[in-house]
Amino acid sequence: MKKILVLNFSPRKKGNATALTEAMAAEINASGGEAAVYTVADFTVNPCQACAACKKQDVPSCVQEDDFAALIPELDACDGMIFASPIYFGRITGTAKNFIDRLYCYFNPAIGPMFTKKEQKRLAVVMPFGGGDGAVYQKEAEWLGDCLEIIGVTEMKSLLQGNLNDLWTEKDPCRQALFTDAQALARWVAE
Repeated sequence: MKKILVLNFSPRKKGNATALTEAMAAEINASGGEAAVYTVADFTVNPCQACAACKKQDVPSCVQEDDFAALIPELDACDGMIFASPIYFGRITGTAKNFIDRLYCYFNPAIGPMFTKKEQKRLAVVMPFGGGDGAVYQKEAEWLGDCLEIIGVTEMKSLLQGNLNDLWTEKDPCRQALFTDAQALARWVAE
């Protein structure tokens, strides 16, 4: 059974990213995997202080006493990952950016990358957005894939959907198609 880490960076409890990650987690569990779901927007993830205390360690760690420390074992143990963040002003949410910056603890210039115990991970990047050019946001998804190589990501696919200022009704054909795509992406991550 594969353990898939599902990280939701949306601050909206009933937003699009939340609805999509819930559907994806349910699909992973239904197909025999295990989805470990975290609403990271509810966590305290401080910005990296660039204090370099993590560079004195031979395992990924951070001296800050916030909720990021609880995610390090999850990053190490997962077989794949779903990273869901709405797009705000052309970028991922602030909490998601803080999370990415804190991955600096996985790199020590003296010894190189300190990859997680499990490599060959698949990553699904889910980015709902209201407006703008989806091609620009695809570059943001690719950047995330590059950043997450440090925790063992080797394959990445993305699901970007625009014109999502609000959730649609259950029977809306566009919403149904989006959720079908999200479920297929969840199955791919858990393969």
